[in-house]
Amino acid sequence: MPTHFKGNPEQVLALDTYIKFTRATEALERRMIRCNHFGDLTLSQFGVLETLHHLGPLSQSEICGKLLKSEATHAGDR
Repeated sequence: MPTHFKGNPEQVLALDTYIKFTRATEALERRMIRCNHFGDLTLSQFGVLETLHHLGPLSQSEICGKLLKSEATHAGDR
């Protein structure tokens, strides 16, 4: 479904591409959750463990940065 954004052709292409990537990511995440790919972990918990596995010890703020999350998103997890 195309966007209704009226910008120059490069902006419209960039927005359309972003929307398609976002939808593809969400579809893949839903499928992985439905197939119980993460076991008893949430997607966020899996992301944290994967990040620590690949990068080693990190602070909470560094993990949030690597996962492209704001620290406020995880403030309730402390």
